[in-house]
Amino acid sequence: MRKQINKVKNWKQFLNENIQNKTIDEYLNQVEYGDYEELTQELYDIISMEGWLVSIEDEFNEEYDREDFEYLTLNLSDEDRNGLITMNEDVVEKFNSFDMKLKERGEYPYDTLDFIDYDNGIVYIIRMI
Repeated sequence: MRKQINKVKNWKQFLNENIQNKTIDEYLNQVEYGDYEELTQELYDIISMEGWLVSIEDEFNEEYDREDFEYLTLNLSDEDRNGLITMNEDVVEKFNSFDMKLKERGEYPYDTLDFIDYDNGIVYIIRMI
């Protein structure tokens, strides 16, 4: 009976660790299938200041406003969220790789952008509608 209990404990621990250690592909699935919301004014101001808005306006010779975009917040593991806040080298590298894979899905100027709020451990995905 004790072996059975230990197996259950080990299995639960294994599941919890795997839930915590999300992969880049799991985050990309969130980008693909996540529930997007109307872009906030704060995020719109950020993409304006960062130059992304100007890039797509120049490329497509069209002006865009906040209603042309939507966003979602990635559901990060605790490890990744804390790693972003503490600037853990492995986690930062993971999200650099995530950014590159996200950009591989499209052509410049990309219709989807990731914006990382390191202070709060949040990754926003912003995309054109």
